[in-house]
Amino acid sequence: MIQRSLFSHPGRWLISLLFVALTAVLLTACSLETPTLAPTDIPTRVSPTVARPTDTPTPAPPDAVTPLALPPILLPDEVIEQAQQIAKDRKLKLDGAWARERTTVYAEPGRGAIYLLNVFIIPEALRSVDMALSGALDNQVLGVLYVTPAAADLPSDYLAPGVYVLALGPNGKLLNFFGQAGGPKAQADLRTFKSDLVMAQPFAFISSEQMCLAWDALQVCGRQRTPLPVEFQNVLAEAAVGLGASPELFAIERGMFDIEGVNNLERCAQAVAEGKFEACEPSILVAPINRDGLDAKPPPEYDPLKSGKAPLAAPARAPLTEIAQAGLIGVAVVFTETIEEVYRDAELTKPAPSLPADAYLMYDILFASDPQVGTNDGQPITLSRVELRLSPAVKYYLPDVRNVPLLGAPVNSDPPADQESEVAAVNLLVRVFGRQICLFRARECPRLRNN
Repeated sequence: MIQRSLFSHPGRWLISLLFVALTAVLLTACSLETPTLAPTDIPTRVSPTVARPTDTPTPAPPDAVTPLALPPILLPDEVIEQAQQIAKDRKLKLDGAWARERTTVYAEPGRGAIYLLNVFIIPEALRSVDMALSGALDNQVLGVLYVTPAAADLPSDYLAPGVYVLALGPNGKLLNFFGQAGGPKAQADLRTFKSDLVMAQPFAFISSEQMCLAWDALQVCGRQRTPLPVEFQNVLAEAAVGLGASPELFAIERGMFDIEGVNNLERCAQAVAEGKFEACEPSILVAPINRDGLDAKPPPEYDPLKSGKAPLAAPARAPLTEIAQAGLIGVAVVFTETIEEVYRDAELTKPAPSLPADAYLMYDILFASDPQVGTNDGQPITLSRVELRLSPAVKYYLPDVRNVPLLGAPVNSDPPADQESEVAAVNLLVRVFGRQICLFRARECPRLRNN
């Protein structure tokens, strides 16, 4: 039946014959050369809460234009007004000036629960550890913390909603959180910066264990915890398992949310300006390694003993192992697409349009040729990169500043508060047993200090 139909229509028969011949030519060509996977291919999107690594790439991204304009999240005027009233009622000193843009944000997803921590710019003559220890900074306003009303739904170990003015006393031993209805007192850790770079811009940061305000050579930290709810600790543990890593390698209970990426910062800045805090959602959740993580093996392509033998490393173009070091520093769950300065190669020459929502292992990658911009407590401050690895064939790279002086050396801690690793929201700081790594908006980290 088919044969009669073909020969009864000569035109159709000729087209079919040409189609068969063309198919044979294409099959022959494909058998001569099998293309290899390019390391710049984008992964298929997977759920960030249950990581499913894939080596199946899609076409390479176009060159990206690095966004430079990063919107600040401004402390609302009404918060400053309430802080000034609290300072007046408590007879606190207001020597200095408010800077609304010096605000660091910590937000939990789905609740609209947000901490806004803002540093008060105190006079230059007061910015030293000696002044703090002498009592000269007692009852001086150092900053303000605003806890949104949605935080009332959080566990009792969180600060209650409201405005808190931060001030030292007595003789720099306690950091007081003065609210309209009272507030807690936290042990104060005074820190100084042993760096050949001089502080340029005051800043604040929040970690799971402490809140800090920093100026020139002085940093005041209070041991005020921001615990990670159990359900999000489980998210990090599931992500680690999905990536083939043991959750025991990470300090999951010290995990922290952060808001990164131009798109996410714009959304949050607009939400805070309008008082719609539920729209200020975090974009990333990160947990640092613990001491067990220090013994984790580096990726095969960075291990000189295995790079030539590991089949999983074959699809990726590896840097020269004899001039590179790599170490695990954490696990990250990226909730939303993040538009940032991100690359597909460790040399930071192939821009990617964004960091996709997914789960990643984080590795600190250091080359011998990485430029140094100064020293911090005797350690070189290096412009380097962090690798976010979904799988051996799917990796992204963020520029970082290694050993950046964003957390000073303690001068009065007993015992020191920095014996473990932690993550802090302030850009994004990952501190891993002596290493301080600033990534996301890394180009801003040196600007916090003159170089």
